[in-house]
Amino acid sequence: MEDLINKYRQARKGNTDLVVVEGVHAFKHAIRFGAEVVHVALAPESEAHELLREFGGEAELAELDKYAEVVSADVWGGLTPHPPDTGVVALMKKPKLRSSTSKFIGDTVVFIENPHSLFNVGAIVRTAVAAGVRSFAISGRHNPWHADCVSTARGLNFALEYINVVSIEELKELAQSGEYKLVAMEVGGEDISKVELPKKKILIFGTERDGISKELSDISDLHASLPMREGVSSLNLASSVAAALYSC
Repeated sequence: MEDLINKYRQARKGNTDLVVVEGVHAFKHAIRFGAEVVHVALAPESEAHELLREFGGEAELAELDKYAEVVSADVWGGLTPHPPDTGVVALMKKPKLRSSTSKFIGDTVVFIENPHSLFNVGAIVRTAVAAGVRSFAISGRHNPWHADCVSTARGLNFALEYINVVSIEELKELAQSGEYKLVAMEVGGEDISKVELPKKKILIFGTERDGISKELSDISDLHASLPMREGVSSLNLASSVAAALYSC
């Protein structure tokens, strides 16, 4: 079973062709949006079947039954640093159409510049998919296929048709190829409720501490902001993305 533990550990960072999916809801969403299962590990007292009967459907249960392997307590504890209470983790194939040479899809794209937290990235993915976004990209060191991100996103990474880490230069090229306008969400921008936003747009967000880089701000076509009460200097990044998407 050491080989199985190593396989899960090697896939956690999202740098291989495999993705670690943790928990029933993440498993459910991944299957719902076409993920290809490689292996499913169940804890000795897993609640996965009961929960999927309650919150999932026949397709998710069928995939669980097809690939599930009940593992020992020792193996279960070694597959992931924080084993989910629902008792299921899985290995799934990373979708191949996600490539930095692909074109963005959909009218609204979310781009996050150099985020500090994988958990924020996951929360943003979850919100973006709920709001109808089909393309999502980030710059910096974080991989959106990292297990922590996929877990926080509840497996909704698989619902996006484009997801990758890109540079600012690639962002410009992708925007131009799809005729998107760059909309910088930053302090000093016009109230988003008063801006006439283009139909095809890339909403750009920076970090809570530093905001968007000058380089990215300078190339943006529009500058917008979320109205906030006087004295409040910033919002959580994931909250900002949610507010902006549902204001568009």
